[in-house]
Amino acid sequence: MVRYWAMFKIGIIGIDNTGKTSIVESLGKEHGIEQAHLTTHHQNHSKATHALGRFLGRFARFGEKRHKKTLTGFAYFLHLIPYYMELKAKKTATTLISDRDPVLDTLTYAHYYLADWFYKWIKRPLRYILEKFFSYPNLLFYLDVSPEVSIKRYSKIIQLHERAETLNRLRDIYNEELSRIKKLGVKVIFINTDEKDLNQVIKEVKSYLPLNTKETVQIFQEQEKQAL
Repeated sequence: MVRYWAMFKIGIIGIDNTGKTSIVESLGKEHGIEQAHLTTHHQNHSKATHALGRFLGRFARFGEKRHKKTLTGFAYFLHLIPYYMELKAKKTATTLISDRDPVLDTLTYAHYYLADWFYKWIKRPLRYILEKFFSYPNLLFYLDVSPEVSIKRYSKIIQLHERAETLNRLRDIYNEELSRIKKLGVKVIFINTDEKDLNQVIKEVKSYLPLNTKETVQIFQEQEKQAL
């Protein structure tokens, strides 16, 4: 059975430069929804998680500048710690919206940052551990973008994985993982962002959000039936 937090959790994922963080911040402020961010921590509830997140961000940039894939990947993996702490701090929230997903994003980006042989060996136990500590969202938005458009949205390559070939492979892995969790009852909505500006994407995401408690309960009930 899929494990959920008591709150209604919304996730927004996709490869780089789809506006995930901006969308989460916009919806969080407009609707008073608690936020959680996997790799950015300026919105964190506590000073401890904020400070730890900033340190890990610098650690990741240290690896990026020196083109150290394994070191950089390890730094991104450690971001799970302040993220988990933030979820615990906000466990009484009725609704929470998150950019990136701790299970899906970790499994997807691990494919790039780890050696192939190690990734194949660690993937199954890693997924098991992640699913023990983190729940899947009740509602998940996958913001799709072509690698070419993603790269154009930055004036220069900032992260090691931001190359067309790598981003294309990451898209493939995302789709593989999404096919799997849909079978577990997670509601997944795909939005193509290639020809849409940020405001258009925010508007489309909002159109799918449950408007009241009745709609939220209905999604919970549908997922419980599929998980049995």
